[in-house]
Amino acid sequence: MRFLWKQWRERNMRTGKSEWKGTRKVLAFTFSSLFKGKANLATLIVFLICGLLAPPLFFLFGGSGTSAPAEHELSRVAVYNETELPVGEILSDREDPQFADVLFEEGASEYAADPAGALGPKEAAVRITREASGAYQADLYAAEETELSDTELEQLSGWFQSAVKRAEYRQAGMTEEQMELLTAEFYTETGTVSDYRDGETEDGGGGYGVQLVYAIVVLMVSILAVSYIIRSVVEEKSSRLVEMLLLHVRPMALIAGKILAILAYIFCVLGLFVACLLISGGVCSRFAGLPGPGQWLQAAVQMGAVNLGAGMIVIMAVSLFLGCLTLAVIAGISGAGCSSMDDISGASTAATLLIMAGYFVSIMVINLPSAGAQLFVSLCPVLSVFCAPVQYAMGNISFPVLVISWLVQAAVLLWLVRFCAKIYRSLIMYRGNRLTWKDMIGMAEQKPKKGRVRS
Repeated sequence: MRFLWKQWRERNMRTGKSEWKGTRKVLAFTFSSLFKGKANLATLIVFLICGLLAPPLFFLFGGSGTSAPAEHELSRVAVYNETELPVGEILSDREDPQFADVLFEEGASEYAADPAGALGPKEAAVRITREASGAYQADLYAAEETELSDTELEQLSGWFQSAVKRAEYRQAGMTEEQMELLTAEFYTETGTVSDYRDGETEDGGGGYGVQLVYAIVVLMVSILAVSYIIRSVVEEKSSRLVEMLLLHVRPMALIAGKILAILAYIFCVLGLFVACLLISGGVCSRFAGLPGPGQWLQAAVQMGAVNLGAGMIVIMAVSLFLGCLTLAVIAGISGAGCSSMDDISGASTAATLLIMAGYFVSIMVINLPSAGAQLFVSLCPVLSVFCAPVQYAMGNISFPVLVISWLVQAAVLLWLVRFCAKIYRSLIMYRGNRLTWKDMIGMAEQKPKKGRVRS
């Protein structure tokens, strides 16, 4: 009995290995062909241009941080203090980086009558007085032919208002800790009684931006993978090229090499897009004063992404690869059920509906504070590719739960591969009306007749 079991296992292992023989050759050939196609090269160039233009255009039309720094910056400020406030101490120990390179000089009070008379085009003057009512006043002056922008003057005025207030506190004998406590900002939040009882007073939609950006990336990569694979399979089948290829490679090696090559191409395009995005963001941050990649991460942390780090790149890549591979196998099976190019739109329906469902659910569930909903979308095979990495980044699920979601995805992928192995040879040789998934499941359930071996 043990001998028979050993023979059966070895025979199945040999059969399994032979089914995948030639996968590497198909992968290499398809991958090189993708980069040689004019349409694919045009797609790559469009992605690179979009990556370079995205940061400046986003902040330009978004209206956030788009104002370029003034061409002529403030260089000197003459301060005329006609009060007893120790303004000089505030000016000497200022820590505001905005005016770190500006020279602040205390002027004599006899020149305060005409503070703007001797000012240059990049200089300003401030006169601090005290009214009869006891209130302090800071008047800001600039030269008639000043080159300073209104924004710079407004920022300088606001800074001096704060400086005069701190000088007033210091004269009253307050310590630095007391002044910080007195001038500290505060925020208010509203919530329901159930939120207060559950300790969930934080904003449930804080991670909406993070989820939206990641979901768009998954949506883009998934749709590209599905469309490329279905078109490639149907083109080879309608031109009868696949019949020639089957003389040299096994059906499973053919579809596996094709899927892996297309995914490798798409991930290369995605990597180059991200590289262009980071380069453009860094250049805009350095020379145009726009938020750079570092500020993007800080914004994500402020939204509640507590688990951000270098490891998140690996986590997102693993989830994205497993999810796209699953959708790619579905697309390959759907494409094999077609006989002509006219059937492409119908063949992509199932995979496209799954992608759109995952996208819409992911951007809706991020606003739900329910732990059960967060756990469900992290483990559901289709939804997990959109939700699990973000839920982990937001701290809603633990790393073991994330690993379980990968295992569930891998199990579904394994089932699809076995399903494909049963029917792909029959599908690839099929000619006729497009087969639905119901027809293909029926083909897989058919048992081979006695005395015959399933091909």
